[in-house]
Amino acid sequence: MAAARDHPGRLLVGFNRRFSPLARRVKEFFAGRQGPLVMTYRVNAAALPADHWVYDPVEGGGRLRSELCHFIDLLQYLVGASPVRVYAESVRPATDPARADENVQVTLHFADGSTGTITYTTVGDPRVARERIEIFGDQAAAEINNFRTAHLHRRHRTRRLWLLQQDMGYRDEMNAFLAACQTGGAMPMSLEEIEAASLATLRVLDSLARGAPVEVRASEI
Repeated sequence: MAAARDHPGRLLVGFNRRFSPLARRVKEFFAGRQGPLVMTYRVNAAALPADHWVYDPVEGGGRLRSELCHFIDLLQYLVGASPVRVYAESVRPATDPARADENVQVTLHFADGSTGTITYTTVGDPRVARERIEIFGDQAAAEINNFRTAHLHRRHRTRRLWLLQQDMGYRDEMNAFLAACQTGGAMPMSLEEIEAASLATLRVLDSLARGAPVEVRASEI
């Protein structure tokens, strides 16, 4: 972060989900809201073999470091505020070789008063969609199902959105990055947002180790 702030290079982390067309549409849906949001994010991840690269401490860093950051950033994007406190608890499934450090539930509190929970599990049925997000606030609600469909609910009416194929924002993020580099314009994600999502992810690991809530304090970097 210090290098990014002190030098003219351009930095963007691959937090792609905020660039999904459905995520952008949900953010627009709640634009101008008066109160905080209540959000739930469920991830039904597949179990991986013990020798998978994601478990390498250098290359992968573990599933929480490599994946949880994406979910935290999407919730941060939807509320437009940084996480200020996290609390994480793990579950030790009875079935081996399931790991406690990848079956967790995380609660996040954001600077604007919003809250979010992330449930990450590797012991579910793979036929269930991998990711589902629900957002509630200002007498409205929205759902994103595996970045393929979405539902927007307000005043007893529902608008349904669907894509021909799943779009998790990879292409749109790369295009936004290249456009910013070519034009010299602002990056599509601020350094402050990158810092907050990354540090909150590390604080989740701290919370699991301590068994207690942990303040994020992004400004300490």
